[in-house]
Amino acid sequence: MDQSESRASPPPTVAVDEDSPQLASPAPASPLLPTNPPPAYPTHDNGPYIEIDLGIQQSTSLGHPFRVREQIWDRLRADWVPYFAQPAPNFGGALFVINHRRYSRDDDEEVTVVVDVLDASLVESLRDICHNLSDVYNTKPSIDLKLIYPHLEALTEYAAELHSQEQNAPPTLGEGLTPSDALKSFVEVVDREFTPHREKVERLLSENMITFEFLWKVFKVGQKIRDTHSAFRDMTGATLEDIRSDTGNVVLSGNTLTWNGSQYEYVSWMYGIKCFSGPRALKDLGVTVMTDKELSTLTERGRRYVQFTGIHHVEISGQIVNLTREYSTLDGGRVILDTKAFKQARGDRDMQIPQYVPSPVYVPQANAWGAPDPAAYGPGQGPPRRRKHDKAPTINLPMDSMPEDMLWLLPPTLGAYSIAEQIWGEVRVMDIHPVIYDETAWDRLVLDPDTKTLIRSLVHVRVRPATNMLADWIKGKGGGLVVLLHGVSGVGKTFTAEAVAELLHRPLYAIGSAELGSGGMYGNGMEPALKAALKRATEWNAVLLIDEADVWLEKRSDTDLWRNSEVATFLRSLEYHSGVVFLTTNRVKSFDEAFLSRISVAIKYPDLELSQRSKIWEQLLRHVMKISGPPKKDREQPGDDMNILSDDNIKQLAVKPFNGRIIKNIVRTAQALAVSSDEPLSMRHLNIVVSVTEKFLQDTQDVRNNDERRAWWNTSSLLEPLHDLWGAIIIGFVACVMSYLFARNGGS
Repeated sequence: MDQSESRASPPPTVAVDEDSPQLASPAPASPLLPTNPPPAYPTHDNGPYIEIDLGIQQSTSLGHPFRVREQIWDRLRADWVPYFAQPAPNFGGALFVINHRRYSRDDDEEVTVVVDVLDASLVESLRDICHNLSDVYNTKPSIDLKLIYPHLEALTEYAAELHSQEQNAPPTLGEGLTPSDALKSFVEVVDREFTPHREKVERLLSENMITFEFLWKVFKVGQKIRDTHSAFRDMTGATLEDIRSDTGNVVLSGNTLTWNGSQYEYVSWMYGIKCFSGPRALKDLGVTVMTDKELSTLTERGRRYVQFTGIHHVEISGQIVNLTREYSTLDGGRVILDTKAFKQARGDRDMQIPQYVPSPVYVPQANAWGAPDPAAYGPGQGPPRRRKHDKAPTINLPMDSMPEDMLWLLPPTLGAYSIAEQIWGEVRVMDIHPVIYDETAWDRLVLDPDTKTLIRSLVHVRVRPATNMLADWIKGKGGGLVVLLHGVSGVGKTFTAEAVAELLHRPLYAIGSAELGSGGMYGNGMEPALKAALKRATEWNAVLLIDEADVWLEKRSDTDLWRNSEVATFLRSLEYHSGVVFLTTNRVKSFDEAFLSRISVAIKYPDLELSQRSKIWEQLLRHVMKISGPPKKDREQPGDDMNILSDDNIKQLAVKPFNGRIIKNIVRTAQALAVSSDEPLSMRHLNIVVSVTEKFLQDTQDVRNNDERRAWWNTSSLLEPLHDLWGAIIIGFVACVMSYLFARNGGS
């Protein structure tokens, strides 16, 4: 709303006569920005005299009129004076009025330049180009020229565009004045007003510095912008599509590209720069205009990004950042690249990439476009109109159709699932490497030779199906391989599944009761989680390991309806799965009989024998010696038995009744002990860890025995009467009778 319209009661008006000597305009000032304060205004006894100033009549190079006024802030009336009253006087056909405003008569005070736009076609042109400035939508726009400066180039181009459209069209204003002429005259004057600032800005930019008010000289629509990824701090790229500054802060917005799991698509990008005082280095703004070297680096990374779209089993040399923006505890490891499943895991059910905000951003209070709320507009006004370049572009490119000149827009990370930590997160593209499979894992598996041959044959037939193999009569049913591994802990059940995965060059997707989730009597049960796991294993071409499967497959009863439903669900899901599934348990007798008929092969893992333990010790110690290298002679300690692979040492270790998992932990701990002492691994380190482990296991067994004795005492049928008073009385009475009978018989 115009300033004069905001007053409760307008001041008295004075008749205007341009020929009147009282209101005659002074001689034009040169330059437009005055070097001296404006003259004092006449006053009356009852306060300042409010005069109507039409300003200085001037003309552009095209001969179009405009006016320049000098104004100062009147504290009593809380307004700029001189001012024009209502109704507005005739400005002699001026297109606009330039107001030089000061708050005092201090020579050092910076002059604020505000333009009052009078011409209707000029207002319309400004609304088309400066659509993010809310002031252009007022009935009589009054705009700070600092907000117009960033749009000078766009206004100049728009004037040329209007001129080409007017070549064959009749004039729409006055005596041949066209909208393009009005806009050209406006741009000419605004550019002239910016002249005193131009040298200052050039000096700042020459030193790679800038002030907040001239950020628009650094950032321009269409530029390639360099930003930083919020988690990994890697360089990212975006196209700058819009700059907003209505709220006193600058908000840059544009687009970047990403892979959504099915195709490439644009993602909104936004970065906010809060208002700051004084000059600031360009590198400290948070985002910068991209250099040719940075563009080349991002393009090369984009080529690598394209290689890993889709589903891939890979290794990473860095860390994975999970969904809560926390880094994983492991540095490196194997992951499954699967952007679509990653988005589903974090809740993007509609498969739409959310707005990507790579850095802390200030978003204007009104709305994301920087314009005030529509309710703040007056009658006949409205929110900014969006031109076609404001609309978010769309792109739907398949996996193999990414243009070379758009590779730099791709992000530095991909969604992945960590096999070791069983979490979803993001991994850096430059940390991705091909998987190096352990070709010796199957040979290191300590298992009966016939059993190993059986498992290997079944697996190879499943992954390379023959046409003459017996299949289920119902098409689509069965065909998978379900292997049950049962036995006590630490005898090689899990390692068998790992060795098979290495043999097949496939990922091992392990899940357990925590991943499936029981859901309880009133929950959703395990069916959705199990179906999702089986589906994911199929998509990843993975070997599925369901650890501690007995939790879900206990024998059904007539009373536990929920358990019956869980077992039936598990049976039905496995029956229609076509992949390789390993089930491990140490309670095979509790399995439901219907499930046993669905098992392809069940393998019993007995307790490790002396020869098996010897082989495990030898393999692990040999592997440690291989990765550690030969011992250094200057670090050998006198009396240490350095030949830990001797038969006597292996036998000494193997007689301990440890399972395979405990043996591996002992070797790993002894190795850490040796490294901390800067010594080669020796029997001394192994004996220390073995002794501590034996003591711990013995203490654990003693606690378990005490718990069992206490449980027997509490549940013994002979001692149950002691749990209540009547039982105690009865036992006391019986004791008295027995004592009396014993005494009566003479103690015999």
